[in-house]
Amino acid sequence: MTRTSLMSQVTSRCIPIMIVRDVLPCRVTILWLTAICVGVVGCVLLSTSTLRRYQENPTVISMERDYQEWNTSFPTATLCPRMAPNDRKVQALSANLSTRAFKAASFLTQLTQVSYGANMNNFPLDPEHKFHPEEYLNLIYAVTNTFGYTIGTNVGVTVPSLIQHTSEMGICYTYYTNVSQYNSKSYWDANNWTLHNPANLISGNELDGDLFAQIMNMHEPSIAYIHGPNEIPDSAIRHTQLFRNQYKTLDLTGLAIYSTANTHSLSVKQRKCRFLHESNLLISPVYTYNMCRMQCRMQLSYDLCGCVAHFYRPVGKFPICDSEGINCLGEHSDSLIKVIDPKTQNKVCDCLPPCDDVNYMIELENDMPWFLGTNIKWGMTKYPQMRLKRDVLFGFTDLLVYIGGTAGLCLGCSVLSFIEIIYFFTIHLFWFVVKGKRLCCVRRMDTR
Repeated sequence: MTRTSLMSQVTSRCIPIMIVRDVLPCRVTILWLTAICVGVVGCVLLSTSTLRRYQENPTVISMERDYQEWNTSFPTATLCPRMAPNDRKVQALSANLSTRAFKAASFLTQLTQVSYGANMNNFPLDPEHKFHPEEYLNLIYAVTNTFGYTIGTNVGVTVPSLIQHTSEMGICYTYYTNVSQYNSKSYWDANNWTLHNPANLISGNELDGDLFAQIMNMHEPSIAYIHGPNEIPDSAIRHTQLFRNQYKTLDLTGLAIYSTANTHSLSVKQRKCRFLHESNLLISPVYTYNMCRMQCRMQLSYDLCGCVAHFYRPVGKFPICDSEGINCLGEHSDSLIKVIDPKTQNKVCDCLPPCDDVNYMIELENDMPWFLGTNIKWGMTKYPQMRLKRDVLFGFTDLLVYIGGTAGLCLGCSVLSFIEIIYFFTIHLFWFVVKGKRLCCVRRMDTR
């Protein structure tokens, strides 16, 4: 074999090997880049899904049945008397303000009875415009009779008197509450927005036996509302009528929902409920579901009639309706009670439920004649054997674990690796630039 033929064979064998050596690194690089890109995309998608779960659905509501381990709050009662105003006060006030005293007296009398769905339609116009809308509430309190009553209870804590406050049903009186005082006229007149210390809630279980309270010796019919101590009634909730010379008894049971201490670390958007002190309302320093709906009615009233009813807390944003405005509210009273847009029939209110609440149901209602006035007795005779608990199912620690596991699966790194990357491109880079500038300055000094 000649030297030339030998060289040709060697060359023919080496060229394919060199080509493979040149092509192989490119294919490996492309393969690694593809794998990294797929890992990054997968890590981002899975981490985004985990973060969305933490932001939107981190809680769970479960049912508890160990009823011997908890107490149920005693129900609150609110009475809204349906009594006529004091004729002597009406006549005296109308005589001082108008030459047409009869029409003024009729106007004042009907003004005291105004509420949604009652006495708003065909409301008399203000004679000679003697009464300013901002004074309507003061006029109602000025001509209203004193509400007489007597309280009796076996709950162990005596509530000395009912709290008088303003509601959508007029002037009402509440027994055992943490909220109604924020709607009292004295609280509004003082422009007060401070929070009161919550009362010691009365509660009991089956070991305590029946708990009851009664309000006696009333001489006027009333509308009665039963609700939780951290809530107030509004015009849309169920009620019961108390007629003159009637003794009414209500046997109640309740279903409670409470939130654990862990839920306090979540935002309102995450847990989808509000605690009593987390108010975002314009009309109250505390948050309740019904107060939120009241503010929605105020906004809807303003959109429909350009004003709001006089029985809300005065807010500069909403002017108070005069007699013509009250007639306008009467035309839309059904929509206002349901808080729906009369044109689209869509709900215009998006109120969050309270984080801690108790809903009461009437197990037994009994009425009988009573010659000593109007009485109502209510209490807990059947204690609930289950309650609902709102707790954190997916917290911040779980978020870190899931994201760290996803990063390890897709990229072979951990959350600490991402922190190191951020460190190298921020703090480390900053100090590298600073040291580089110092080194340049030293070199310049040395060259000089």
